[in-house]
Amino acid sequence: MWVFFRNSSNSIDSRSFISLVWKKLWNRASKRNEEYRQRYTGHTTLRVIRVVKHEREEHDSNEQGPESVIYVTFYTPVYEYTVNGQRYEYETRVGSSTDQYPIGMECPGYYNPSNPADVTESLTDIAGGGSRFWSLLCFVIGALAIVYALVRVWTVMPLL
Repeated sequence: MWVFFRNSSNSIDSRSFISLVWKKLWNRASKRNEEYRQRYTGHTTLRVIRVVKHEREEHDSNEQGPESVIYVTFYTPVYEYTVNGQRYEYETRVGSSTDQYPIGMECPGYYNPSNPADVTESLTDIAGGGSRFWSLLCFVIGALAIVYALVRVWTVMPLL
């Protein structure tokens, strides 16, 4: 159920609503990002040991013509890293449409000290975007578009 705030003239105060929703979403994303950073406190070096080529077939349905088949190829590196003398392997979830991972390439890695098999290549924000300004701007534009659409619908409703 949507709750709208009304000001003294009994009109919707969209700024209050937008601010409240944005603040709630931003706090939730910030909390998830902080939990993520606290989970991966160990540092290691990831080294590419092989590259896995993935091929996928996609169907493009076109109402004007026959269905076409598109073949998508992407590459994901498999890393090797060592924690306390124990060797681990990790295939990333992040890939590329071109094979840009030379064997032996090294990059920083971050692991969970309580479970060294749990590793990531990046500690950048996983939720909410990186820049508060751009996140807020996109959210406000989207929220204003929704409010505008609702106001337009409400002005047409009495005519029906």
